[in-house]
Amino acid sequence: MCYRLSYKIILQATGQKPFFSKADQKKCVLIPNPISEIYKDLYKESLNETPVNFIAAGRIAEQKNYKMM
Repeated sequence: MCYRLSYKIILQATGQKPFFSKADQKKCVLIPNPISEIYKDLYKESLNETPVNFIAAGRIAEQKNYKMM
């Protein structure tokens, strides 16, 4: 019901769009992931200088790229 009443539906991946009705798909907007492989090498040195601790939660899948994180 919320999707029918919404102006836009924000998605994180194009693969999510087919789960919505055709009418709701017209309202879908994709916000791409700001972290990309192209930035990995640019900040490689600065990332290795200071240790950082964080927790990641999500399914264990290749596309999540936990190795890069």
